[in-house]
Parts: sequence; C-alpha cells; structure tokens
Amino acid sequence: MIEMAENLIQLLVLIFCFGMTCYQFTRRSSKVWLLLSLYYLTMLMGQLYWVLMLVLLHRSAMLDYVSESTWFAAYLFLFLLARHLLPEGAVPTRSAALWIGPVFTACMAVFYMQWGKIMSNISTAIAMGLILQNVTRGLLLTRGSSARQYAVRRGFLAILSICIAEYALWTASCFWSGETFANPYYWLDLLLTISMLFLFIAVKGAEAG
Repeated sequence: MIEMAENLIQLLVLIFCFGMTCYQFTRRSSKVWLLLSLYYLTMLMGQLYWVLMLVLLHRSAMLDYVSESTWFAAYLFLFLLARHLLPEGAVPTRSAALWIGPVFTACMAVFYMQWGKIMSNISTAIAMGLILQNVTRGLLLTRGSSARQYAVRRGFLAILSICIAEYALWTASCFWSGETFANPYYWLDLLLTISMLFLFIAVKGAEAG
C-alpha cells in the first residue's frame, strides 16, 4: 500500500511536469524545454510501467529492464540538458573537481554489483558520471553574483539534487527493510519526486533569467 501510494504520487508529479514543459516548449520553442520534456517523458514511461505492474499484478515489476531502459534514456536527456545549460562561450575548466563525479559513480557501481547486473551498473555509472561532471563544470562557471548566473546555478543544483536522491534511493534499496514507513527507501523516493519538481521550477527560472 505504501509503495503504491508513493509511486502514484511520483507518477502524478511527472505527468504535471511533462505537461508544463510541453506547454513551455510550445510557447518558446527552446531546446532546454525540449530536452526537459523528453527527460520527464522517459521517466514517466518507466514509472507508468512500474505502477501498472503494481495495479495489475500487485507486485513490483518483474522485467525491470523495461523501466531501466527508459530511465537510462532519461539520464541521457538530463546529461544533454546539463550541457545546454552551460554558459555560452565559457572556457572549459580544468579543475580536478570535475573528476569527483565520475570517480564517485565508478565506486558506487562496484558497490552495487553485489546486487545488480554488471553491464547495467557500468552504463548507469558512465551516464551519471557525465551528468555530474557537467553539473560540476556548470557550478564552477556560475560562481558570479549576477542574477543570470544565480538562476542558471539553481538549474545545476536541481540536477545535482536528482543525482543525489537517485544514489541515496539505490543505496537504500540494497538494504531493504520491508514495506513500512520506517523504510528510508520510501522517504528517499519522495525526495526524488520533490527534486523532479524542483528541476522544473529551477529551469523555468534559468530560462526567465
């Protein structure tokens, strides 16, 4: 019952965000809104499949690669969104901080291989590592005090919050403690849902700025 409720909440939030990004795209025809709408669409497809399995079979999805493939596509769109948010004409930074993300995702992939598929973990680590590398670059390049830089910085922070929530959620799933409110998995999934909504708000601010 708890799993059904929090998955339905996430599904509704994704439907709302997808609808709003499509509306913004029809108004502005911006590549940012196109990439964001595709991110929400692919996440929505995976979430819809998961909810349908809970409704029809009263259990979590057995063919998890169906959801995984759509979610992996969503990470690629998130990577493209992060690249597109980078300031125009910005000189690529060579800071060592750019390697924090890839090193972190590689270490976590090794850790997750105790429970998951090797190739799935490797591909996810590569995608998330590239996202975090672009987020780090964006945060380094928007350290100024102008309103525009602050607005774009919020966009990168929103993407970072999604990555953090995802990894916290995956880690919690490795130590499953039952379908109870004491299970941190459900609270972290709610945090991911909030992060997805925050992403739409942040990107809207960045576009307006």
